[in-house]
Amino acid sequence: MPCTVLVPNDLFTQIREGGVLAGGGYCRQKEDYGSCQQCAEAPMCDSLPTAEGGVDILMAIQLWLLTDTSAANTQVHYTREMLSTESLAAEQIAYDLTYAPSKAPSWFAVKPERASS
Repeated sequence: MPCTVLVPNDLFTQIREGGVLAGGGYCRQKEDYGSCQQCAEAPMCDSLPTAEGGVDILMAIQLWLLTDTSAANTQVHYTREMLSTESLAAEQIAYDLTYAPSKAPSWFAVKPERASS
């Protein structure tokens, strides 16, 4: 299964400039991603989020950015989930009632405006 199926290229072309495409599971499953500099900057996974077919979500997003011409100059941003039992207890929230907040950081990309000619 090709990695690019995770981010539908057709969908991004339909998003207006300034529109947002987002998802979850943006984290490193391994230490070494070779020459992928953006991969090295992403947080490590507590668990291994993968898409259908076992595709590495982080790598799939980076491959999309490299191969989809409609995504030229698009930057991916990600969250850092820093919740702990202590921080949630301070808010009177039981950690075991939360949906794995620290295990799969989210990502989003804002479609850039086209350069005017």
